[in-house]
Amino acid sequence: MLDWLATTLRDNVEIPLFLALFAGYTLGRVKIAGISLGDVTATLLAALVIGQIGITVSNDVKTIFFVFYLFAVGYSAGPQFVRGLFSGGLQQAAFAALVCLMSLGAVYLAVRLAGYDVGIAAGLYAGSTTTSSALGLSQTAISQSSITAAARASADSILPAAFSISYVIGTFGSVVILGILGPKLMRVDIAAACRDYVRRVGGGSDRSGRGTAWHQYVARAYRVDEQSPLNGLTIFAAEHFFKGHRLFIARLRRNGAITEATADTVLEPGDVLAFAGERHVLLGEIGRVLAEIDDAELLGVQVEGTDILVTAKNIHRKSLAELAHMPETRGSS
Repeated sequence: MLDWLATTLRDNVEIPLFLALFAGYTLGRVKIAGISLGDVTATLLAALVIGQIGITVSNDVKTIFFVFYLFAVGYSAGPQFVRGLFSGGLQQAAFAALVCLMSLGAVYLAVRLAGYDVGIAAGLYAGSTTTSSALGLSQTAISQSSITAAARASADSILPAAFSISYVIGTFGSVVILGILGPKLMRVDIAAACRDYVRRVGGGSDRSGRGTAWHQYVARAYRVDEQSPLNGLTIFAAEHFFKGHRLFIARLRRNGAITEATADTVLEPGDVLAFAGERHVLLGEIGRVLAEIDDAELLGVQVEGTDILVTAKNIHRKSLAELAHMPETRGSS
């Protein structure tokens, strides 16, 4: 039975491939004492165990999946990389170079003292730094090197094992050092530091209502009457009519038709406005001067998240609270 199973897995490499992914993504979410392996590490260990039956993977498949990995990393990290160039790029590049030199130096010293060959050295470097891309690059460099065929074959066979073992140690080591030992050595309260950072960049408090039925920021519809103090004002002026409060009028209904609200639109009697802002402001301040209307179509706007790359120098190092009171944030000033 076991021989038949092993033969089936060897002859159909797609089965162990998806089996390793299934086991990795399942076990990676299991937490023990608040710590989990994670999807990447768990999949690596699952593939390492399944591969003990002697599954041969074609070099073309290795190359294709490695290129896919590099593409995915670059595609996802691209925005952060570009943003880093505009904000402290030189310092980050210098720090990255320092980390590379220290990592390479530590591995070189350990390999020289222990007398390891180039395969183990490459695997230790890629795994200890949890840099999977270094694994593929090392394999390519070894295959194109001038060492003997026997030494090349030995390095290729031992490199994945050294990478797998050191990767697990490097992953848990990072968690322990960065999450436990580092803050204690530097005498830093990570939770308090994160809360302070959120406060400094203009973030909300813990009462933001995330994950509950209560929301701090809502949208409600109000009708402008002839006696309303907002009658005859522009959208921009109406948004700033309630002093000390940040409000936004996204759309309005006029003569039954819904249109986008522009900053220079003049309000008329009968207009229904979609006000967005803090709940207590809408219920308290606006509710005193405008009549609320139940207009599901007007308020039924699509809500989505958008990544924004900041390049303007005049808003560099400003908090979100400061940006909210700049006239440019309305879209027209």
